[in-house]
Amino acid sequence: MTYLLTLLLSFTAHAYELRSFTTDYCTMYKEGTKENPTAWRDCCIEHDIYYWAGGTIQARDVADLRLKECVQEKGYPSYANTIYNGVKLGHLSPIKSEYPWNNGWIGKKKNLPLTESEKQVVRDAVVTTDFSDEVIQNFLDRF
Repeated sequence: MTYLLTLLLSFTAHAYELRSFTTDYCTMYKEGTKENPTAWRDCCIEHDIYYWAGGTIQARDVADLRLKECVQEKGYPSYANTIYNGVKLGHLSPIKSEYPWNNGWIGKKKNLPLTESEKQVVRDAVVTTDFSDEVIQNFLDRF
């Protein structure tokens, strides 16, 4: 009986390791306009945090929509649509980014929901970054 309980716990209590967060900002796209070269960089950072944290395909779709919404909020609706469409097309591309969905977890299968303890690990890691309070708070408010 003890062996069976140990075996069951080993399957249900598996903890995955979370890599340190890295970003390339707006992967393969500019981060702003000529007049404001970092206009939507924060939106890309927030989006990269979601991709690092991972989760379900539905969570990825929400992250992609949030990127579009964020760029719109910065005052660049036409760029928001271009960026959003580029991200969606990127999911279909055979050339993959260095930062795919769920890239933060070592050993965790893609598209699985995050457990509450995994979400807490992500939250704890995000608050230790040196990104702006706005980026951190926007992520935490929606995560």
